[in-house]
Amino acid sequence: MNGDFYDTPQRAILFGIKKGCDKLNFHASVYGFDSALKDNRNDGGASMTINFKQNDLSGAVAGGIVSNTLESKLYQKGGDKFAGFAVFKNTTGLKPMGRVVGWTIYGTLSFKSFDLRGEFVTAGKKLSKMFFMQNGKAIQPCAFNVEGTYTFKIARLPTMFTVGYGRTKYSAAFDKPEHRVSAAVILEPLKSTLFGVEFVHDIDYGKKTTYQYWGLEDGAKTPMLMDQASATGKTKNTLNVFLGYYF
Repeated sequence: MNGDFYDTPQRAILFGIKKGCDKLNFHASVYGFDSALKDNRNDGGASMTINFKQNDLSGAVAGGIVSNTLESKLYQKGGDKFAGFAVFKNTTGLKPMGRVVGWTIYGTLSFKSFDLRGEFVTAGKKLSKMFFMQNGKAIQPCAFNVEGTYTFKIARLPTMFTVGYGRTKYSAAFDKPEHRVSAAVILEPLKSTLFGVEFVHDIDYGKKTTYQYWGLEDGAKTPMLMDQASATGKTKNTLNVFLGYYF
């Protein structure tokens, strides 16, 4: 759920460096890509990760920044509600919003058979009311996710049991639930083969949550109101079954 807030659909050129030893090392990288928005020629970002290990305890702390979060999948591809900036040929109208820096913090901690992961992503400032509002106010979309995994064996088969919780804020217009709870069981029945079952429980923003967003029709110089609606407050359950092979 968090990936759309930060990941970009554009291909990037990346340069990185890694230093350190097994017990403590760091990795830093910078990347650049062509902008999908006509008012920007290019964009990019940077990230840094510190990895550590001491006996049965290991983990990592990472941080990253992207020069314009409007390049991310959340704003480019949209969803059933907000169609995304990518559908509009005239993106020069986005210039009044300017660049909106996005950043993320990520961490992992592992001890023997237990793993804990967490991530927080956010826009660096509130978006212009010319494009998005929630409950009549400017929004600063953000999300976090926490996930825990326990590894064990069932009938000698390597097995993972995972539970997770995610939360978003100011994201009603982007088809994102306010809360998400998930649980999954993943087995390795054959070498390099994974079979898993996942249950996902989503809770939408409450009915009192209203959102408005504007789009750019072809030829228009200023944004036009595209939709104004309220969240449903409903819940949604999804069961995913998957089979994968890794190499």
